Amino acid sequence: MKTDEFYFKIIKQNVKKILSSTLSIAGFYKHLHMGEVIILMYHRVLPKKQFASGNSQANIIVSAESFEENIRYLKKQYKIISFNDFFDMKKQHTWSKKERYAILTFDDGWEDNYYFAFPILKRYHVKATIFIATGYIGTDRHFFFEGIGESLLNLCSHPEKLTLMKDCFQEFDLNASQLKLLAGESNLYRASRIINGVIHTLKTKSPHLLEQLSKQCTTSMHISHLSRTMNWEQIGEMSNSGIDFGAHTINHYILPELSLTEAENEINMSKKDIDNRSINTAPVFSYPNGSYNNDIINLTKKAGYKGAVAVNPGSITFMNDSSLFELPRINILPHIADSKKLFQFKLFKAKV
Repeated sequence: MKTDEFYFKIIKQNVKKILSSTLSIAGFYKHLHMGEVIILMYHRVLPKKQFASGNSQANIIVSAESFEENIRYLKKQYKIISFNDFFDMKKQHTWSKKERYAILTFDDGWEDNYYFAFPILKRYHVKATIFIATGYIGTDRHFFFEGIGESLLNLCSHPEKLTLMKDCFQEFDLNASQLKLLAGESNLYRASRIINGVIHTLKTKSPHLLEQLSKQCTTSMHISHLSRTMNWEQIGEMSNSGIDFGAHTINHYILPELSLTEAENEINMSKKDIDNRSINTAPVFSYPNGSYNNDIINLTKKAGYKGAVAVNPGSITFMNDSSLFELPRINILPHIADSKKLFQFKLFKAKV
């Protein structure tokens, strides 16, 4: 990242903190989201000491310490409910205009959700929904973006493998200069930004080709043990403590990039995988990468879901039925989770 871009980001964050303090002093947060529901989106939770060991997609990892602070704040300020609670309250008209509600969600099914988020959720008696890509659960498979990302991160400490990586990526029209920038890069934050840019570009490619690329990358590079998904036994234990599980497809493919037949199979079979288990289920689907269109919405409705979550920010009401298959979520990034003021401001922005 260029120096001026870095300082601009710092200035922007400080302005948000000042605005957050002003809103807090004015008592605005006390009345925010009354009679409404906000849905928060997390992915991964790791202790700071493990987070510091390096990860190709640091932007989806919240520290366990910050996550606990988020939960404390939400527990005091919101009534934390499940999706099942939401639909029951909506049907029975038992919600209150004087109450504000929050739903916690996690995407993908990372094993760190079990080891580090789950104990915090239990400690504070908080409900949550974890959307899992069922084809990865209890296997050694790596999400394509994680396999590719960690392989790219490996270039930072092994620049001699640049030629090998170029060969892997040659059919994807990837700018070779990005790979050169990673080779020998010592700054983890800069490396993570480059990798995120590469993965964002790749997400428009065929899911099947990306799966193939990920296999090539993971064969030639070491992949961290921190990148595992949960197994069904862990899911069963979490379910027994009140955690719900929802579908996030089988293979985490970007649905609009598939044929309608393939997309329908991903949506239907992942639901079947979960429904066939003796676990608490959520009647809601999560679109991988937040990507969907009208055809995908129709397939999701046809599969029997009551709603689906996207990644666009916002809040919802119990009275509105029009957006149940485009439910907004607030994405909690690491720097947001780390700062109470930025966390409050992020929730505020969901309203405006």
